[in-house]
Formats: sequence, C-alpha cells, structure tokens
Amino acid sequence: MKKTCLKILFLMFALSVIGLGGCSQKAEKITATPTATPTQRVKGKVTATPTAEVKEVIEEPEDGKMPVLWITTETKEDVTSRDEYIKGTIKADFAKENYFLPETVIDIRGRGNGTWNFEKKSYKIKFEEKLNLLNVGEGKAKKWVLLANMCDQTLLRNYVALNFGASLPGIDYMPACRSVVVYLNGEYRGVYLLTEQIEEKKHKVRLDMSDLETSTDIGYLFEMSYYADDVVFNAANRNFKLKSDLSQNPSLASKQLTYIRDYVEECYTAVRSGKKDEIEKLIDIDSLVDTYLLEETIKNLDCGWDSFNMYKDAGGKLFFGPAWDFDLSLGNGDEGTEYPTDFYAALNLKGQSNLWFFNCMKQKWFREIVREHWNSQEAQRKNAVGMLLEEAEAGYDSYCRNFQKWDVLGTKQSRETAEILNLKTYKEHVDYLVKWMETRFAWLDEHINDERFLSDDFVAWATDMWNETTGDYAVAESGAAIPDATPEKPYGSSAVILNAPAERLEGNFKLLNCYINVSKAKANVPGYTGEDFTNLFDNDTGTKYCTFSYTNFDISFSLDEPRLVTHYALFTGNDTASYPVRNPNSWKLYASNDPKADRNNSWVLISDMFDGDALTTASRRGTGFETIADKPYMYYRIVFENGYDMMQLSELWLLEKTKQQ
Repeated sequence: MKKTCLKILFLMFALSVIGLGGCSQKAEKITATPTATPTQRVKGKVTATPTAEVKEVIEEPEDGKMPVLWITTETKEDVTSRDEYIKGTIKADFAKENYFLPETVIDIRGRGNGTWNFEKKSYKIKFEEKLNLLNVGEGKAKKWVLLANMCDQTLLRNYVALNFGASLPGIDYMPACRSVVVYLNGEYRGVYLLTEQIEEKKHKVRLDMSDLETSTDIGYLFEMSYYADDVVFNAANRNFKLKSDLSQNPSLASKQLTYIRDYVEECYTAVRSGKKDEIEKLIDIDSLVDTYLLEETIKNLDCGWDSFNMYKDAGGKLFFGPAWDFDLSLGNGDEGTEYPTDFYAALNLKGQSNLWFFNCMKQKWFREIVREHWNSQEAQRKNAVGMLLEEAEAGYDSYCRNFQKWDVLGTKQSRETAEILNLKTYKEHVDYLVKWMETRFAWLDEHINDERFLSDDFVAWATDMWNETTGDYAVAESGAAIPDATPEKPYGSSAVILNAPAERLEGNFKLLNCYINVSKAKANVPGYTGEDFTNLFDNDTGTKYCTFSYTNFDISFSLDEPRLVTHYALFTGNDTASYPVRNPNSWKLYASNDPKADRNNSWVLISDMFDGDALTTASRRGTGFETIADKPYMYYRIVFENGYDMMQLSELWLLEKTKQQ
C-alpha cells in the first residue's frame, strides 16, 4: 500500500507542476528545492561550493552564459555520415572563463545508433593535435564527443549521470562533460553535451600496453553491446566490441582476442557460481558494486543492452566502467523504468537485463556490500540533485532556446511515457526530473535497508514488487517472460521441460532448440546490425531478428537428428507494443528428412498460418501453435509472407508435447 501511494503521489506531481511557458522571453525560475548544495566533481568525496542565489525571474537570454563552439565544414555542407570523417574547423569562446580557442582544423563525423535518425545529430570530432577543449577533464585528447540528447527533454540526464557516477569511489573513471552551444556552418544547432571520448589514456582508462607486440597479457578496454561491430568477441552469451589496440601481428592479435574472450567467460562462470572467493580472484568488486548502484539508481533501461564498458589491465582483474549513455534513464524510459520505485538492474526481468548484476544480486554477501556502499554515499546522492539544479538554473536560457530551435517538448521522440508527454515546458521537465530523483533515492534507501534485502527470498520479494507496479508478469529466474526457467545454455546437451511456455498452449512441452545447429542455419534476408536471424535461437527475448525486405522472409535450419515437433512458438520483439505492424501476419512451417529438400522439392507443410492477428501485440510475448507433423523430422524451413516491408521476432521455439509432469 505504501508503494502504491508513493507511485500515485509521484504521478500527481508530474501532472501538476507549474510552468509559465518554459521558453518564453521571461520564464519562471526553477522552483524545486535542492536537498544539498551543489558540489565540485571530486572522486569519492563531496566538496561543497557556494550555491548561486536562485532568481525569481530569469531575464532575456544573455551572451556568455554557456560556452559556444563554432564548427565549419570544409565544403560548408552538413555532416551526413557517421562512418566517414570530413574536414572542417572549430573555434570556441567562453569569456566567462577567459577561454578562447582560435580556428583549429578538425575532422568531424556523425555518431550514434538509433539517435542518428534524429534531425538534431550527435557528432564526433578529432583534432590533429591533443588539446583540452574548454578545460573538460584532466588531460588533453584528440577525440571528443558532442551529444545531441534529442531523446531527453531536459538535456541533463547524461550530464547528471556522468557526474554522479564520477563521484562514486568504486568507479575509477567517468567521461567529464559540460553543456555547450553549437553552431554548424553558421547555423544555430542548439545545446549539446561536450564529453570526453572513452578510450585508453593515462588520464582516462589507464592500461599497460607496453607488451602489445609480444604478449597476450596486455590492457583491454571493451564494450558489451548488441550493436557490437568492428573487432568483436562473444563471451557470456553477449557480444563485446574491443575499444583498445591489438598487435599489428595478425597471429598475435588473434591470440590476444582469444585471451580476453576466455578471461571474460571465466569471470562470467565465476559470477554464475556465486562464490565470493572465485569472483574476487577475477573481478574488482568495488567497481562492480558501484557500477551496479549507478545503473540501479538511475534505472537505466539500456544497462544490459548497450554501452556497457569494462576493462582489464595487464596482470589485473576485470573492472566495470566507464558507464555511458543515459538518455533513457532517470524516468525517461519505459517498460517499467519510468517509475521511481522497484529494483530493476538487480533482476533478470527481460532479455536485455544485465547478466553481471542480476547474477551477483542473487548472493547475500554481494547485497551486503551493496548496502554498505549505498549507506556511505548519501552525500553523493544529495550532491547529484544540487548539481542538477545549479546547472539547470545557470544554463536555463540556453536550454530554453534549444527547444525554440527543436520544438519537441512534450512530444514522442523515443520511449517517452504519458507522464513525460504531459510536460509542455522546459521548467516542467526539470521539475519532473528533480522529483523523480528525490523519490528514487528515498525508495532505494528504504528498501536497501529493509531486512528483506538480505533475506534468502530477496529475488522473489523484488520481483513481486516489480509486478505490482508494472502489471508485467516477470519470473525471477527466467530469461524470457515465461513461467519456467529456460536452458541456461541454449545449445546445451539436453532439452528442458516447460509448462505452458506461450499463449494458446496447455500442458507440458520439451523445448528442442538446444538441438538446433545454429551455425548451419540460413536466411534469405539478413537482419540489421546486431539483429540477425540467429537471434531467433539464442533463448533471449531481448534480442530479435529485425529486417527489411520487399520479398518473403525464408529461414531454414536443422536439428541434430529427426525429432517430433508437435508444437512451436513465436515470440514478439522488444518493442512490438510500439510497432505491432512488424509482426508477421502469415507464414508456413515446413519439415523434411531430405538434406536436399530445396532442390528435390521434398518439403512437407506442417503448419499454415494466415491469421493476421495470430500473434499478440505485446512485447516479448510468445504464442504457441500446433503442427500436423506425424513423424520426426530433421530439417525445417519457415517462410513468413510479406505483409509489411519490415518484420521482427525475438524467438522461434520448436516444442514436443510430453506427458512428463
């Protein structure tokens, strides 16, 4: 009852904040009261600085309140590629800090995955010589990032999260940042967040690379990401993108990649065992705990999906961080992350849940350390709210002007919920963010110090609270949202018995996917980067096969031997609720025992579905279907007929009905 009341009060606040136009010439002040004075960005401690007096009325915008970057491309044309750099120049001016950078040559390109599709683009810039741009961070660098923050209608979530994370003692490095005004080819482009590039440097991620050309035991920096490209390795059932150098010798480089892959796999095996002594031998616990607390506190929707950085130095342990990418956090996501209540990163709720966090949070000894760290970081949390208010007040006019250029306040850009869409002024968005943070801090403080946090039934308790808030059916130990656990290794040696794994199915079923030879499967249409058809067989509803084509989508695969497939299930994608048109509306499932069935036209039709509404429009949910197979088959083919030019599914399960109870 207490939690329900807290949720209602929060939503009432979000709908009743006062604002007088947000971006008008004279705008009302930021009215939320800081819970502590703003502080400097100091590692592991809080050093108070004087708080600027909050003005009753903010006057018309004045020059010099925020640093300005003037970028000009060599051709005077826009930046249209996120892969290819183009030449240009940059100059910077901030009289308030007596900073001036004369016109300097740069290379510039776009950056981002889904955010690249927005009209306001993010950029990556590269200088010919190292410099400290606008005194951001503790050293010089060639590469810098400009984040557009188009999905965040405060433009402050990345700013707050990066600085909050930097204050936590267990996180050795977080990219420094500051808000800037950007002009591109003389055109005002709005407020951006200038940040350091995450890379191996002595003042960033410090790694010993002295034996790069002679050894495998060197420093490694890498990112867990479903968008991983370039140099990629797979471990712990996830893809990782290497972000540090390998040897120029191809043979040694291959061995180095194998070395770090095997080390990460060894770490994951230790984490799944839950044994403290084994984990401590391989992993820096403080960095894992504080990275968990950062992601849990801000309730980052993407904490298990993308931009999750880790590193290992030569002769050292695995460290977590630097954390990155927080636009879908602090109440700005969906799928339950919009609420300031409940544990999120601690649980295996959805396919993209963070496997490092939810496995460790099963262990009482780990939660004891989490509680100890949490209770020692009250000052950092208070500082985060004060820092937010100070930045919002100081840059208020500049932030408002951004939304005169980009008129998106209260509109759907990404994962905004109804509460966000009801906020029509910049002031309302900042008030909402402040209240969300304060409510989140209070909820976590109460529940981390609850006796049930250290009890053996923590996972069940936390899952029940999640279900009460979201109305979502989550099961503590399930990788997919189904009643019983799926195989921990999807391509293991044995099947698993499921009880009613999907809608329309009743009874017990044997999941046969562990017998699929995924390496020999094929599809006529590849998926987008990180979203290929093999995701249909990875036992993870957080991944998906998403593709575009004007033809049918044809997938074929085989089992290790003929098996009787009495039923099968299709699972919807992670965002089907938002894009239901991507569901296939008709398909045919074929089977054969002829390895040359295509050539010999010997496929047997065992299921023909032509019901356009056969699949649910909820995200990550399965629907089961019966086949007419009368004997075991080894080879299978499913053809989805094109009713729309895009299609997506997260899982395809082959099932055999069994009498086993």
